[in-house]
Amino acid sequence: GGRSTPGWARGVAVEGNYAYVANGEEGLQVLDVTSPVYPPIVGTYDSPGYAEGVAVSGDYVFLADRFWGLQVVDVTSRATPVKIGTVDTPEWAYNVTLAPGAAFVSDGNSGVQILAVPAVTFPSLVGGHDLPTGFADKVAVVENRAYVADHGYYFPVYDISVPSAPTMIGSIDLPEHAYGLSIAGDYAYVAVRDSGLQVIDITEPTNLTIVGSVQTTHWASDVVTAGNYAYVSDGNDGLKVIDITVPSNPTIVGSEYLYGYTTGLDVAGDFAYVTVNMLGVMVVDVSDPAAPDHVGTVDTPGSAVSVTVRGHNAYVADCDGGLQVLDISVPTAPVIVGALHLPHDALHVALAGPYAYVANNSSGLQVIDVSVPSAPAVVGSIAALRFTSGVALAKNGVVVADGYCGLQMATFQCGGELPVFLSRFYLQPGEAAVTARWQVGGGDDIAFRLTGNNGSAQWEVPWRETAPGDFVAEDRSPHLAAGGEFTYSLSCQVASGSWWELGSKSINLKPPVNSTCLRSVFPNPFNPRTTISFATDSEQQVQISVYDAAGRQIAVLADRRYPAGRHSVGWDGRDAANRAVASGTYLIRMETARKTESRKIVLAR
Repeated sequence: GGRSTPGWARGVAVEGNYAYVANGEEGLQVLDVTSPVYPPIVGTYDSPGYAEGVAVSGDYVFLADRFWGLQVVDVTSRATPVKIGTVDTPEWAYNVTLAPGAAFVSDGNSGVQILAVPAVTFPSLVGGHDLPTGFADKVAVVENRAYVADHGYYFPVYDISVPSAPTMIGSIDLPEHAYGLSIAGDYAYVAVRDSGLQVIDITEPTNLTIVGSVQTTHWASDVVTAGNYAYVSDGNDGLKVIDITVPSNPTIVGSEYLYGYTTGLDVAGDFAYVTVNMLGVMVVDVSDPAAPDHVGTVDTPGSAVSVTVRGHNAYVADCDGGLQVLDISVPTAPVIVGALHLPHDALHVALAGPYAYVANNSSGLQVIDVSVPSAPAVVGSIAALRFTSGVALAKNGVVVADGYCGLQMATFQCGGELPVFLSRFYLQPGEAAVTARWQVGGGDDIAFRLTGNNGSAQWEVPWRETAPGDFVAEDRSPHLAAGGEFTYSLSCQVASGSWWELGSKSINLKPPVNSTCLRSVFPNPFNPRTTISFATDSEQQVQISVYDAAGRQIAVLADRRYPAGRHSVGWDGRDAANRAVASGTYLIRMETARKTESRKIVLAR
């Protein structure tokens, strides 16, 4: 018997009652060979390249597709094969054969490529909701809520408690395109291109309200919050540090120019890691928010667009350079230790357990095993998307922002045991104490290990579960008393008995205040607002006043008792009658019962 196929039959693999034919420019043909005399074609998959070789294992077909590398096709339904993954090989893939755990690809001038094929379940789409307008760019998740940064002057909120049916429960119009967002407490901080940082009250999703904003000097393209500060990548004007102590009145307190177009960022401890388009990743010391300082750079091969930090590694979506893995154990000297080329532009990265989920433009979502940072490897993907630009992790699945398909929900990449991933992990400073809080998804009866480290000593911190999936730990170690930088690493024990590091965070505790003084005024010169920082060594009455060049008092900014510690007040360039004062030189005076201290400032309208 036999069968004529529409293209050039280049290779064949048989399993059970089906033959799978690599059919040149016609892709994959599936034949039912129950009757071999004239077997019918029951399904086809039109691959992007030229199908040369084929191998099959269960419900998965591996197609050597010339310059498109290896295509992985799900043939659970023989009538409608679906591509679920792509591995871009260095040259032209001509043939493929399988062995337990591996695929061997004959790849032209690059010889034989050996690809890991773990026994895992590939992720798949389970539900979605197309946005009524715009272009979904980034997504953030807290518990069962997903928040989308959209290019259509639009900020929607979804209930994702049922992954197969995400439901929009609220939205608010924005003044411009939204490019990035960060959720902290009751507020969403959104990077809104020409309109800077917008602060949205999200306590009632059905009644979202913009409660504050601050205009940045170029294009706000991404934002990360940490403690009382929001960090904004501001296009050609570098990094902006914004005080969000009062969400309704965010104030720029520091800025650092970074020589190129900034696109994305992440913050860990005293350092911000900023992607600067064609210049790679720049490291900025933000230990003093009023004076951020560029201290390190690593050039990446493509165009760096976003970065995610975990532990001693940073994972960079490098557009045409794929995924770049950095060692940042010495923040001032980051170095690339691993890389993986991807089929299309790498745009965003989220991390869960040993996997990196990469938004890969028109190639959908790529799932990459990064358990060995020097050797990242694709282990799965979802290709049934159109312009995947953002990804976040929820307790019940992967949440994808896809430009043309809106919000999409997908299953996790998982093997013999359910992965445990971190959805939130943050630190709160106290007086000689640190509180760590985290939320996880996946797994049951999880054993955690939280360790503190100050560079010279390491200790474990006891933890407790406060609600299903919510955990807290309070560290009152004597190591904290002297202040300094502390790093907390969170790990969980998996079924095999090994420990996975879920994430790490750093915090800088200020040493005890031992003097009363006027610390700084920033920015200076300013327009129209500046922040006055001061310290008290004990509880005492403090007056902060503004005087003009003639020595007249024009405003009292503070006049009350303050506890021992560091404090700040703001001045918006207005006098006691709430009238805007003229440009010129003014004097900030701090008065206590024991001392008076002054500082000149310049208002430049």
